Amino acid sequence: MKAVDSRDIPERILVVEDEQIVALDIRLHLERFGYTVVGIFPEAEQAIDFLEENRDTLPDLVIMDIHLQGEMDGVEASEIIRERHDIPVVYMTAYADEATLARAKVTEPFAYIIKPFEERELRTALVLAMHRHRMSLALREREQLLSRVMEAVTSGILVTDGSGTVRYSNSQVEGLARVDVSAGTSIDTVIPVQLLRELSNTLSGDATTGSVQWERTGAEETMETIEIRVFSLPPQFPGKVWLLTDLTERLNRERALREQEEQLSYSRRMEAVGRMAGGLAHDFNNLVTVMLGYARLALEDVVDYPDLKELRENVQGLYDTAHRSAELTRRLLTVSRVPASARVLFAPDELLKETLPMIEGVLRENIQLHATGHAGAVKVSADKRGMQQVLINLALNARDAMPRGGIVHLTTETVQIESSLATYSRTLEPGSYVLISVADTGEGIAPDDLPHVFEPFFTTKDELQGSGFGLATVYSVISDADGAVSVSSTIGRGTRFSLYLPVEEGPMEAGISTPDPEAAEDLRGSGTVLVVEEESGVRGMLVRTLRTHGYSPVSARSVGEGLLLLDHFAGCELIVTDLSAPYHTTSEIVSLFRNASPRARVVLLLGGEPVDAGQDATLLKPFEPAQLLRALRRLNGTA
Repeated sequence: MKAVDSRDIPERILVVEDEQIVALDIRLHLERFGYTVVGIFPEAEQAIDFLEENRDTLPDLVIMDIHLQGEMDGVEASEIIRERHDIPVVYMTAYADEATLARAKVTEPFAYIIKPFEERELRTALVLAMHRHRMSLALREREQLLSRVMEAVTSGILVTDGSGTVRYSNSQVEGLARVDVSAGTSIDTVIPVQLLRELSNTLSGDATTGSVQWERTGAEETMETIEIRVFSLPPQFPGKVWLLTDLTERLNRERALREQEEQLSYSRRMEAVGRMAGGLAHDFNNLVTVMLGYARLALEDVVDYPDLKELRENVQGLYDTAHRSAELTRRLLTVSRVPASARVLFAPDELLKETLPMIEGVLRENIQLHATGHAGAVKVSADKRGMQQVLINLALNARDAMPRGGIVHLTTETVQIESSLATYSRTLEPGSYVLISVADTGEGIAPDDLPHVFEPFFTTKDELQGSGFGLATVYSVISDADGAVSVSSTIGRGTRFSLYLPVEEGPMEAGISTPDPEAAEDLRGSGTVLVVEEESGVRGMLVRTLRTHGYSPVSARSVGEGLLLLDHFAGCELIVTDLSAPYHTTSEIVSLFRNASPRARVVLLLGGEPVDAGQDATLLKPFEPAQLLRALRRLNGTA
């Protein structure tokens, strides 16, 4: 006889048999096989009570006669044992009618032993029953593990048969599909029919997988994206596996990352163009300064000659053009960089009130202006004069977008940003901001042009209408105020510019004052003035202006030449300079002149940001001759 593998032998068996001789015979066989008989009971109730009392040491198998003493037969007892203790049951019977067998099948017995039995039959039935039970337990464990895995994943999983009927679904499916799903549900009640058609097309031919994206409106009117992937099962298992994955958060992160990358790229482009604009402005400043100076001198030369009216008008045209050129250079410098010293604290509502007359002046009669300030007394820190230019530029843009008339809405309000907000210029952090909105009812901006509107030199207007610096100035002024700007537009409906400035605390400060327009005044003076200027055109214009107005100018092209001249003109008390020198800072150059002529007053001409180098006065290029003459009279004590 072949030895039985001990791993297939249950150690403990309970016998339920009402015939005592048969029960003892079974016991002898079992013990000979190596099993331990934990008990023999003639009634089912006794066996059930025994199991209840010994839950910690349950047997591995129960041999159960179908026909027993008492009110409960073996079939009923087996059903109770299976439900309560999950112990395999082997039926033993000498006879059974069809009805009894049908009842027995429901309890899923692990084997049948027909009395009388051979020893080999008993042993085989026990070994197979126990093996089947172990396989059943292993299968159940795998199913439980698979179920836990299915429930742990964040995706929804569906399994359908060949007819599209759901055979399995995890709990995530209902949340993603927003319908009740259970075994027997049709797949077309879970996934929209149109998407099923698209998936059907992707599975044509030899393809076994396919996917589509389900775009739909989610909570709070936000867009959700659900990816649906389908996998065909092998031919021997007709059906499909469906995987539903919520891509909304991932796509939002990717979109935010792209926006940040675009902002960074845009900022770098703006920085590069700004540096170029700054360089252009520096050179252009000198040219415009010369044009303004000579045009002013020419006007003064012909003002007393009525017969030269036509010539005076021509020079006036040149002078006005030079003024417009000066404004263009100021925009170039703004695009390059707004000086930090220009930032002051002010209330946006006050700014709106002060700027409205200027805005009304640039709008046509067929355009209505609706302006409301809701920001109250809150303050922001920015270049106030630059902010006025920002509002005027946006108003001009709105005007040009409405050739047949329309409405410009200009509003201020405070807003609380709860989470990071991506804009064209930067991502705003949570906090309190003043939102300045300028909206029009004009033609709108084409989608292809919208990403470029803040770039210097970019314009959609006729070359005689736009310079391409209006919105670039807006971008620079707002960015240098630690704010952000965004734009939205719809063709045929209009455009809205939104300016965000962080709310600041602190006392109000006065901004840089703007000189009054030139009036009739005595600008003449006297004394020796040293002019140190590298640019010959500017130097010549300054010398002529000073000489025309009573001064005795001497000029130098460099620091060294200027210091030598001071040795010969000991009485020189005024120095006008715009220069640089190797190995010397602006402050060191001013100190060199003061050491050479302690009584001298220094006027510094700058083409860029204001600096404090110890000078007595500062003029920013381009400037008019009258501004220089006023500064000299003030320093001489004659103003």
